[in-house]
Amino acid sequence: MIETLRRYWIGLLVLVMIGLHAGIVGLIRIQASQAKESLSCEVDLGSFYVSRGPEEGVLHLRIHALVPINHRLQSRQLIQLNQFQVRQALEEYCRQADPALLNDPLLTDFKTNLMDCMVQTVGETATEDVVVTEVRHIKEFGSLSFQAASDDKKPSKRMVITRQAKDQQRKAEHEASHEEEKPAAHAAPEKKGH
Repeated sequence: MIETLRRYWIGLLVLVMIGLHAGIVGLIRIQASQAKESLSCEVDLGSFYVSRGPEEGVLHLRIHALVPINHRLQSRQLIQLNQFQVRQALEEYCRQADPALLNDPLLTDFKTNLMDCMVQTVGETATEDVVVTEVRHIKEFGSLSFQAASDDKKPSKRMVITRQAKDQQRKAEHEASHEEEKPAAHAAPEKKGH
């Protein structure tokens, strides 16, 4: 064994150096990709749909927020912490947006209103601008309204009895049982002969 190590020690040293080099390069690439992501001033807020009317279908949009470069990490974290409130505010606006605002090719007023939603949700300093990308017109989309899944073959009948209705029913049954007992209790007792 010692004889083998003496012969091939240079080869083993080269293999160790190659493994060490590969590990260092991999670590640097991972850190570079993380730094690139954290250096980005854009935060993807997701896809949204805006109705243009029953005949014209809907517009699919992808919305991004531009955060200030000075405190981009804090702004990104603030938006990510409040992601559901941001999404809800933007979806509410998109559901009630005026279709006339979508006729502008630059979407200036539409983006201004989106920015107002962002300011109300995460504050003035968290976002600088809103960017709208991937604008696609979808003619046959269906409805944006919520529809619950149902079985058309068997319509379900649901009966909800509230606590108050149950209490009233028990009270009525209790009174009815007492009324049946009253005539028997008030009847004159029979006299037994001595």
